[in-house]
Amino acid sequence: MKALIQDPKVPHIPGTPPTLIKKKYDSFIVDARVVGRGRIRAATIEETKEKGVPIAKEIAKEGAETIQLTPEERRIYVTAKAALAPLGIAVDAGPSPIG
Repeated sequence: MKALIQDPKVPHIPGTPPTLIKKKYDSFIVDARVVGRGRIRAATIEETKEKGVPIAKEIAKEGAETIQLTPEERRIYVTAKAALAPLGIAVDAGPSPIG
């Protein structure tokens, strides 16, 4: 990650704009958008793992939860799965209707 910061070598004079320099920081991201938390930034790999493990557990838990489908939704799913099977494409990877 890059950020603009005030140059510590140049003294700031009131009434004049500060002298800025680009500084590069290591930054790691945990993508928690799946669970509605956006991206969580951390400065080290250890901190990233510490923040990421609970998110990963939550995502895994949500993936294991069952969902209820109406008979209409089940019919659509089974039809789509049968149509895409000869092509070797999963239902969620198949084309979606536009509209």
